[in-house]
Amino acid sequence: MSKINRNWTKGEATVKNWDSLPNKVVSVGDYVNFDIWEHQHSNTKSLNADAELIADVFNTANKTGLTPSELLEQRDKLIDWIDAIIDEYENPETSISEVMRHASNYAHAIDNAKNIKP
Repeated sequence: MSKINRNWTKGEATVKNWDSLPNKVVSVGDYVNFDIWEHQHSNTKSLNADAELIADVFNTANKTGLTPSELLEQRDKLIDWIDAIIDEYENPETSISEVMRHASNYAHAIDNAKNIKP
């Protein structure tokens, strides 16, 4: 994965109506970051849902310091690690100490992931 620029605007994103128009804007403070136009949507439900999704992505990135694709990658690794621990535990040829050693390595990697700051 390429290095992602983390110079995005800091602050909480909110969804607002744009004057009297049915359009939505996702803004941070006094800044409008995204305009979401009604004519690009088949209905107001998708208009509102897209605006809420953009705001959620923005807020999650600011809280975690990670983009959605990085969170997905981290989640996939955690699932793989948990599956590996379960497989080792269920394998009668694997000793408990070996399972615990691998679990400890995974726990260390998880601790490192927790230290990522926005």
